[in-house]
Amino acid sequence: MPVPDQSSQDQRNKQNKQQQAQQPSSPEALKNVTFTIKIVEGNTQKPITNLRYYLIYKSKPKEHRTGNNGIESNITAEVGQDIEVCVAGNGKLQAVTHFKVNSSHQGKTIRALLPVEAFNIEIKDHNKQPVKNTRFIIYYRGREIVKQTNSQGLINVKMLVGFVYKFGLVGGKPLATLRCIKGAQTQTININEAAKNKAQGV
Repeated sequence: MPVPDQSSQDQRNKQNKQQQAQQPSSPEALKNVTFTIKIVEGNTQKPITNLRYYLIYKSKPKEHRTGNNGIESNITAEVGQDIEVCVAGNGKLQAVTHFKVNSSHQGKTIRALLPVEAFNIEIKDHNKQPVKNTRFIIYYRGREIVKQTNSQGLINVKMLVGFVYKFGLVGGKPLATLRCIKGAQTQTININEAAKNKAQGV
C-alpha cells in the first residue's frame, strides 16, 4: 500500500488533542457520525464516478471508491477526528483536502474537490535533446488528444490530480503511462530514436 505523508495530519491531531484537553468533556466527545463523501472535479464541480481514493483516519489509510454518482455513503467516524482525503501518487498518497469531523456532519454529504493541475510534458530524445514541433497523442479519461510540442519540446496540459494518462505516437500505441502529480510542474518523457523518427516522419 502506498505510504502517505502523514506529518500534516499528525500535526493537526496533536493540535486537536491540545484543544480537547482544554475543554471540559461532553457526551458528544466520543460520538460517531455517519456521512457521505462526494468527490467532484475542481474546475467543473462534476462528480467523479468510480474513483479509487483513500481516507486517512487516525493516521491509517483505507481504500475507498465512489459510485456511479461520484458518492460513497455510510462512512462512519468519530467526532473530533481529522480525516485526510487522498488519491494515488508515485509511491505515496497525495493529500487533496482534509476536514475535522463534527456532529453536524451526521447524515450530510461532504464535498471534496479534486484539484486540476496544469503542467508541462517534456519530450526528450535518446540524446536528451528536446523533441521540437512534433505531434503526439495523450490518452486521458477515455479520450485521445493530439498535441504538438513547442520549440522547447514541451506540451501544456491540465489534468485531475492522481489521474493516470498515457503518452504515445500519432497512429501508434502508447509509449508511457504516467500519473498526474500535485505540484509537479514538468514531467519528462524520454523516447528512443525509432520513436522520434516515426513521430517526425523520418
